[in-house]
Parts: sequence; C-alpha cells; structure tokens
Amino acid sequence: MSRLEGPVHYQHRQRSRPVAVSYIAMTAIQVVLLYLGGRRVLHKAILVAAIALESVVHYLLSSLTVDISTRELSWYFGPGFWRRRVGLSSIGHVARVRLPWWYGIGVKYTPRAWVYLVAPGAGIEVALTSGETVRIGTDDAEGLLAALTKAL
Repeated sequence: MSRLEGPVHYQHRQRSRPVAVSYIAMTAIQVVLLYLGGRRVLHKAILVAAIALESVVHYLLSSLTVDISTRELSWYFGPGFWRRRVGLSSIGHVARVRLPWWYGIGVKYTPRAWVYLVAPGAGIEVALTSGETVRIGTDDAEGLLAALTKAL
C-alpha cells in the first residue's frame, strides 16, 4: 500500500533504460581504468569512489513512480527520492506533452515548467491553480492522463 492519503487509484513505475545503459557503460569504462591504473593507490581510490557515487546516483534515478489517490498526485524517483505531492484540488488543468531528449533525466527547471523524468518521450503537464506548472515523464501517458482526468 502506498503512503498516500486514501486508496491508490493509479500507480505506475517507469524504469529507465537510458539510466541502465549509462550505468553499464560508465562502470565498464571505470573498471577498465581501475585495472589499467597500475599500483597507484590514489588513482584506484578515486575510481572506486567514483563508481560508488555513480552507483548511488544511477540507483536513485533508475525509475519514476507516479501515484494518484483520492486526494493527491504524488511522484518520486527510485526508492522515494525527491518525492513531490500535489493535492488534486490544486490542479487546474492536465495535458499530454512531449519531453525532448535534451531534457535528459532527473529534475530540471525549464522556462515553461519543472520537469521530472527518467527518459525522454511522453509526459503529462500539470498546471496548478497557483500558476506553477510541472511536467512528469511517463511511458504510460494515456493511462496517467485518463486516471488524472477521472480523479479530477
């Protein structure tokens, strides 16, 4: 059961292929550098620290989960990192949008809205009654849009 108020009407987790590919490629390169580094302890320590940091960042951004309960819309990365919640009563409008590849992954502020995504492609724009706009990336844009429209 989700930690949202009320029963969950919609829950979807998008796993990120770009993050998985990036993690495998970066780790492979760093492991090769680690073995080619010879006996330099500092060199090896820096690479091991970089691999550890990279592993944490990739884990945190490996998925994006979106939940809709009777009272709120919630989304978060990985195991619950960077959780954001909005009351359904504060949503003025929702629409499907396209999130271009140059937005990358993670959280960004663009001139139009805050963007949360783990892969480029489809997304949902949520315009709040406060004037703030957020865009949430998803590989289930139609399902999320239908669930939000129904909940509103």
